Amino acid sequence: MTPLPSATATVLPAAPALPVKRRGVRWGRWIFLLLLLGVAAYLLRGRFFGAGAGQAHRYQTAPVVRRPLREVVSASGTLNPIVSVTVGTEVNGVIRKVLADYNSTVKAGQAIAQIDTLSYQANLTQSEGDLANAQAALKLAEANLKRKQELSDKKMLAPSDYDTAVASVEQAHATVTTRQGARDKAKTDLDHCTIYSPIDGVVTNRAVDVGQTVASSFSTPTLFTIVNDLRNMQIDASVAEADIGGVAEGQAVDFTVDAYPATTFHGKVKQVHNAPTSTTTSSSTTSSSSSATTGVVTYDTVIAVDNSDLKLKPGMTASVSVVIADRKNALAVPNAALRFIPVAAASSAAPDETGSSTVAAAENTGTRKVYQPRETPGGTGNDLAARELKAGITDGAYTEVLGGLNEGDRVIVAVLSGASSKTASRGIGPPPGGGP
Repeated sequence: MTPLPSATATVLPAAPALPVKRRGVRWGRWIFLLLLLGVAAYLLRGRFFGAGAGQAHRYQTAPVVRRPLREVVSASGTLNPIVSVTVGTEVNGVIRKVLADYNSTVKAGQAIAQIDTLSYQANLTQSEGDLANAQAALKLAEANLKRKQELSDKKMLAPSDYDTAVASVEQAHATVTTRQGARDKAKTDLDHCTIYSPIDGVVTNRAVDVGQTVASSFSTPTLFTIVNDLRNMQIDASVAEADIGGVAEGQAVDFTVDAYPATTFHGKVKQVHNAPTSTTTSSSTTSSSSSATTGVVTYDTVIAVDNSDLKLKPGMTASVSVVIADRKNALAVPNAALRFIPVAAASSAAPDETGSSTVAAAENTGTRKVYQPRETPGGTGNDLAARELKAGITDGAYTEVLGGLNEGDRVIVAVLSGASSKTASRGIGPPPGGGP
């Protein structure tokens, strides 16, 4: 019976330990909540203050360098000979001889085809007989008039008979003239049976064969196409109205053709036509069953081409680049720097109807804006300094700097780090050698 009191004394002290355990759970919850608030504050600080202070971003820069620049206007055109003559026929008949073929070199006045002459020779013989008959009738009328004149002088002829003799002579003269015209036409038709080359040149097309019948009615049938000189050709290029203002006579031209993709040919602007050429394009949507028609206005630009090696052929399609301006050693800035928009400006710029921001729209003006990195006074990160420059020509990758920057200055072309790096830069990356 002695151990009972000691067992009771052992159980009673364990009861006060329960409140201590509850206080530890409460403190753990508070610590977890404070950690969550800290993480949230850190993320919000990086979002709202990091971009403004420039501490959350690293920028990729590129130097302002000197390099050759060439501004061009691109267009497409067709190679054509300077003079191209289509040879036809004015008479009908069967081709008896073909005296020239493709690529034949011909001289002006050289016979190149012969049409059957039998019927035209018969017409000439008949017209010559009619002319001889009319000339004989004229002689008879003149002799009769001479006799009537003698009788009239002797007062032995009535005046009416004399007048009839005079009219007969005049009618005979008219008949002779008519017969002479018919004879000349018959001879001309006979001469036209032989087709002659009108110019010195090369035959590029032959559309007839021996035995073929040609008929000249309302339109003259084409027999041959002759070009004067394939060593001197021209390109008829269509330049859009937005680019025609920079094109002028005498400008250098580079062009390529599909036949020689690795070769660049050269030419010179010879003439710019003032007459516009309108090309109509249409588009339609199936869902709404609607269509739209758009007119593109272009101007024909004639480009003189030296084809001494005879590589180029008529009808080839040429991709033309008209050199508007050429700088051998221009101070240039990458175009990516002109398209760079800081995070704050990119978020506040309002898009226009086409979806591009108004900040980017300023790219077409003569004054452009670029940004340079700079250290904040505390040295805690990079801040942005805006610089305005006067821009000149551009080749699509670089733009000429006429003022506002010096050689070696570094400008921002992209964002390397930061939450808004995708919206903070636009366009291509910087050239090799750029750095943060």
